[in-house]
Amino acid sequence: MPAFSQPVFDMQRVFRVVLDAMSRPARLCRLPVFPQSVPDGLSPVLADLALTL
Repeated sequence: MPAFSQPVFDMQRVFRVVLDAMSRPARLCRLPVFPQSVPDGLSPVLADLALTL
């Protein structure tokens, strides 16, 4: 699966948003970046989380 364009920085930003979203479940959060391509069967958000976590 292709990674982010800047893997270290992009994963750090996504991880920070995921932590914020899990600590405040009623609040909507937007992910700052998405992978360059997404495999079949995964949404961009799931691919983002899979690459980050």
